[in-house]
Amino acid sequence: MRFPSFAPALVLSMASASLVSCGGGEDEFAPIDADAAGNYQGTMLLNGTSRNFLLAVAPNGSFVGGIGASANGNSRTIVGTGMADGNGFIAMGAAYAPSAAPFPAGTPNIATLNITNGTIVEHQQLSGSYSAGGETGTFTLNYRADLTNRGASLSRLAGTYNLLQSGPSVIGAVITITTAGAITYGTTPAGCTGNGGIVIQDPTVNVYDFILDLGACGNVPAFTAGGLLVLDDAAAGGSNNMVVMFGTSSTRSLVWGFTGTK
Repeated sequence: MRFPSFAPALVLSMASASLVSCGGGEDEFAPIDADAAGNYQGTMLLNGTSRNFLLAVAPNGSFVGGIGASANGNSRTIVGTGMADGNGFIAMGAAYAPSAAPFPAGTPNIATLNITNGTIVEHQQLSGSYSAGGETGTFTLNYRADLTNRGASLSRLAGTYNLLQSGPSVIGAVITITTAGAITYGTTPAGCTGNGGIVIQDPTVNVYDFILDLGACGNVPAFTAGGLLVLDDAAAGGSNNMVVMFGTSSTRSLVWGFTGTK
């Protein structure tokens, strides 16, 4: 999996080694962009406070991540697309804040995300600078080789996953995934529903694409969520038994997420 390369029109495609013409008519090879594929775990120093930080980067350069909460509950979720240039990268997208801990600037719960000064050490580390909603930080993430290199497999992913709950909840959510990659989603007692599918970008990398058509539910209108899924191991035990999913509408104004175990 790689971040796409820079291009004049910011075309999001991976550049291969190619011949470029220099002054005097000599040819030389352009540098190959570093591979940012995989799952990462590390820390972010956000406004002076250290946070846990998880990130999944897909083969086409899209990513989702979660920044852990501090004492005042300011967890953050990020989604976007990165672009590589040799061993460097930048990324842009959106960041999301819970209503209990809004961003200090701009729209309280959604902010423009920018990542700059990025560095890729292939299959080892990502680092860079973060800004969103009046918050700034720096991060270092370590490549999770065991999780990434288990690859992507619909037969391994298939099953029924129940919402992972850390405390009392009035909503029970269930995701069912078939061996063909079809998804069904439902909740009780609210009766929210959804149907969609999963696509494997690279069978060697444990990051999946998903699309989910969600029906209207409560005050949220019907919308289509597109995002990423990772098959992880549940903290309570077992392997390949926890899905972590996060997706947004095409405008990134509506979000949907699910973490569940089978």
